[in-house]
Amino acid sequence: MRLFLSNFLITPTKVSRTVDASFCYLLLTLEKLWTVSSVDVRQNLIGKNFFPLMTGILGPLSRFLVQQPIPPTLNEVAGPCFGYYHFESLADALKELQQEIQGAINAYGGNASAVAQLQSVQQSINGLVDLATVQ
Repeated sequence: MRLFLSNFLITPTKVSRTVDASFCYLLLTLEKLWTVSSVDVRQNLIGKNFFPLMTGILGPLSRFLVQQPIPPTLNEVAGPCFGYYHFESLADALKELQQEIQGAINAYGGNASAVAQLQSVQQSINGLVDLATVQ
């Protein structure tokens, strides 16, 4: 039973870390918007980061989490924390976010339905603008 509970707690935690990283990437995008003078670049960030982060990443991950029962009773479910995620550097922020979603996918490796849902989110993450490339 101990191993079951241990693995059971790891899987939602991996998704929760991805939510935290996604939320903080959204905040970094907002921060970046204040430094960009080009209207076209700002529109690109809004269209390719804000919208996908809110609707294609944070929304689906949050819905995924609230379907995950948590021990010990399994009568309660997980939920998004929207906690702070420390990126090592702006240059690596997108790469770190991509690593978090891959870690979540790996954690649910034996659950084809969960993996499919998380891979859909991964596609959205892979389509984000890398803030390190925005002038």
